[in-house]
Amino acid sequence: FSAASATLPWMPAAPVVPTLSTTWYCPAIPASGAEGVSGELLIANADPVELQATVTLFGAEGEPVVQDVAVAPQSRSTLDVGPLITTEFAGALVEITGGTGVVEQRARSPIGAESSATSVAACTTSTSPDWYLAEGYTAEGSREQIVLTNPSSSAATVQVRFATRDGSREPTELQRAIVPPRSVRVLDMAELAARDEPEVAVAVEARQGELLVSRVQTYAGASRRGYAITL
Repeated sequence: FSAASATLPWMPAAPVVPTLSTTWYCPAIPASGAEGVSGELLIANADPVELQATVTLFGAEGEPVVQDVAVAPQSRSTLDVGPLITTEFAGALVEITGGTGVVEQRARSPIGAESSATSVAACTTSTSPDWYLAEGYTAEGSREQIVLTNPSSSAATVQVRFATRDGSREPTELQRAIVPPRSVRVLDMAELAARDEPEVAVAVEARQGELLVSRVQTYAGASRRGYAITL
């Protein structure tokens, strides 16, 4: 017989007890407004006192942008990313001083003339060297993008492989792919020979450093329509 031991939460979680600071990472916030897609950062404050947060935004190029955000007691603040970063997607590093803060990202996409979609995804309190995405979709004109986000001050080196119904593939150019410090790199699965696939599984494994990986999925076919961003 052995006693069970407490483990770290495997999903993003706010601290149960007060902490001096908490860091959140958001992997893929739409920023450029391309194809009518917009993105926001949401910071919620569950405490009875004001919360202070420092948000660092970074894209595929250019210098990071730093923004201070105050969140009123038991309230929520929204930061529009589009006016601050001009690349397609932005990564965010959110440093909260004191209090119990929770951070999410939200995207809005016009799927068609008569419909639209909103996707809200949790940000995370940790990075990882390995990420696995079980099911992507590129059939019927749909689009799957894999967003590699490096929030650290040193470069990350990764290898990327994927599998379809026809088997697994390891593109040569992605066996030692570099994600520079405080930057975002976007992979379009259709451009990696995964076009018109009803099932695409992706593995991203770091050889050096840690990072965040997110899937941006646009369903544009007759049988599946929508827009979703997930870790």
